[in-house]
Amino acid sequence: MRPSALLNAIVVTAIFSVNAGQRGYGDPLPGYPSFPSWRERGVHLWTNACRIDPAGFRDRYIGNYSILLPSNYPRVGPLYRHIDLNRAARFHASEMANDCGMQHESCDGTSAGNRIRSYYSNSSSWGENIATSRPTALRTVVQWLMDGDPPAADDPGRLGADGHRTNIMNANFNEIGAGYGYGLNKWYHFWVQDFSGGTSEYAYHPIPSGTHAFLDSSGITFCATYYDSAHAPRKASVVVDNEEYEMSLVLGDEDRGTYMHELDRSNGCRPYYFLFTDSQGNSWRYPEGGVLVTCGEGGCTEEYAPAESLLVATRHRSSSTSGLVRQFVLTATALYIQLNSACSGKLAVSVLDPRGKIICTTRTDGCGAEGVLVSMPDQLPCGCCLITVSGENGAVVDFRAAIVR
Repeated sequence: MRPSALLNAIVVTAIFSVNAGQRGYGDPLPGYPSFPSWRERGVHLWTNACRIDPAGFRDRYIGNYSILLPSNYPRVGPLYRHIDLNRAARFHASEMANDCGMQHESCDGTSAGNRIRSYYSNSSSWGENIATSRPTALRTVVQWLMDGDPPAADDPGRLGADGHRTNIMNANFNEIGAGYGYGLNKWYHFWVQDFSGGTSEYAYHPIPSGTHAFLDSSGITFCATYYDSAHAPRKASVVVDNEEYEMSLVLGDEDRGTYMHELDRSNGCRPYYFLFTDSQGNSWRYPEGGVLVTCGEGGCTEEYAPAESLLVATRHRSSSTSGLVRQFVLTATALYIQLNSACSGKLAVSVLDPRGKIICTTRTDGCGAEGVLVSMPDQLPCGCCLITVSGENGAVVDFRAAIVR
């Protein structure tokens, strides 16, 4: 990865007990680091929130309409993400946004079914919803569920009436891929849901979906669905910037519901993950390996941070000199420091082991936007280390960090 790319990354202010390279449910796969985006995670989250409590979702987010009636749309199980459905949906959302506009067929005339099958082979059964114009995942899922304004009445036998709603609530679908694309075509925002009846390899996981959302002008809401089908969790929490917050049940029942916690917005990126304890005392984490990032908060553009970059708990020894450093990212192999452009003069960056021995030092001729790169030697021990940034005028900033392999 290019240093300049990491220099624009987040400052991760947390220490996690996750092995580097560990991946699991909720983590992007190698080769597809941006799948899913946080908007696509939102489509997944709100779709599951509706499936496990359709009437509650209607009352909270849609209004007093005769849709999602229990007699027509009973509660069904959640959907689990599949990377290949995600790829199929993203491809189509992007091509609609930038080429042919709203249509189920691909821009080259390929049918929706053939396009999905070209990416995904876990099942032959599939369904697709497409939408445009709404800028957020929640408003788009509501748009699909309404199937018109005023909304089309419940009619599971007529795909032309409430077909989007039927797809979302189809009990035979088990997997989903959501796609989002932004382009210059009319309405700009394009969304895709691709569904399948395949059996998910992650069906064991009780947290099928989770993300953050901006539901009002001042707050950020962390949302996760939990599905045990029999037992309520002992604990439901979200860990944001190394602070754990208890989540509250908002939709559904404790064993099959959507939990949320709202915080005030920050002015930058914050890492987070969801942590539930089931009725047997087992801990479940979403995502299992890395952390999600509050994309869209305070200009943040990061979406996910892998396990190998989860390192930093910082303490400034001298707050008066903290302006030397704008931000930094530490991994098991390298340290990238972005300096404050307002500072001047030469700087020295040293990394010391837990006993105070200098491991490596890099000097810079001044402060620039590109920052400083310090390579970490292979023999660098795990555990706590000290990073010292020294200015030629004697100013010093210390960072304490943990190295996780």
